[in-house]
Amino acid sequence: MSTFIKNPFSRANNKVYLALTVMVVFFDLLAYGQNGCPNANFSQGNFSNWYGYYGDFYNPSQYSGFVTTGNARHLIIQGPGYLDGNTCNGLNTVLPGEAFCARLGNDGTDAEAEQLRYSMTVTPDNNLFIYKYAVVLQDPNHTPEDQPSFTIEVKNQNGVVFDPTCGYFYVYAQYGLPGWNQCVSADVVWKDWTTVGLDLTPLIGQTISIEFTTRDCERGGHFGYAYISTTCAKLEMNVSYCPQSTSATLTAPPGFTYLWGNGATSQSIVVNNPAPGMSDSCLLTSVNGCQVTIYALIQPTVVTSNFTFVPQCPGVPVQFTDASTINQNTIANN
Repeated sequence: MSTFIKNPFSRANNKVYLALTVMVVFFDLLAYGQNGCPNANFSQGNFSNWYGYYGDFYNPSQYSGFVTTGNARHLIIQGPGYLDGNTCNGLNTVLPGEAFCARLGNDGTDAEAEQLRYSMTVTPDNNLFIYKYAVVLQDPNHTPEDQPSFTIEVKNQNGVVFDPTCGYFYVYAQYGLPGWNQCVSADVVWKDWTTVGLDLTPLIGQTISIEFTTRDCERGGHFGYAYISTTCAKLEMNVSYCPQSTSATLTAPPGFTYLWGNGATSQSIVVNNPAPGMSDSCLLTSVNGCQVTIYALIQPTVVTSNFTFVPQCPGVPVQFTDASTINQNTIANN
């Protein structure tokens, strides 16, 4: 990363820049991971890097493109969002803390259906895919196959769902679903924001597609739609442990339930007086029951601050190029 800074100092004071760089690096370490998928969380405020489709109940991908006008079928919503009236104002349309999300579908009817797809090549640096969703489905009490519905599919490079349990989620409108809410006045069942982590390690090296689909009811009189945000990162623990510290904080990635080696079930644990070379493990379980165990070697985080620059005369901007390194975790901004 390059920064232009006015050069009011002599070269004898370049150590000031070094100290400043060290501070910036330390303060910009992320608590966990980084977004390795461009615009997966719609941070650009648009559908860049996404593919949109729309059609009817039987063919949601009949047409390619985004319907973003009128009663939009693909809509970017900026945070903090607003309360969804179809949920009796119980659901906020943007997950708190997020800058944007996408709404897929709308509260119109006519047996419409929509899709959003995101493609990525899986590497060891982005083998954790995290999707966040909220769902609003009107319940007309049709037969299950005719009800409004929401589907998530993770497909491998051959276009096949890579795992029928871990790579697939389907729900149709019905009362009594565990963890779901009701808005009786609108005949709606709705799911509040839910975060799900997905281990993509078996797909490393493949270009995959994550597909989200919403459907109205087949008979054309009732709606279904969802709110979506995603991201990806490296499937690993974050180790927060400074030199000379007497404790280390280990944080597992979001989107799971947790079982640590010491029996703790929180996302983070504190290890007091860790011995050199000590390690810990955590069993991660997603909402669909898929499990993976991750490990961490507890060692201090050491940031080596470094940069290069081309000297200039006083008053002329100087370009600094960062070359800082870290032994674990991630330098987010420099």
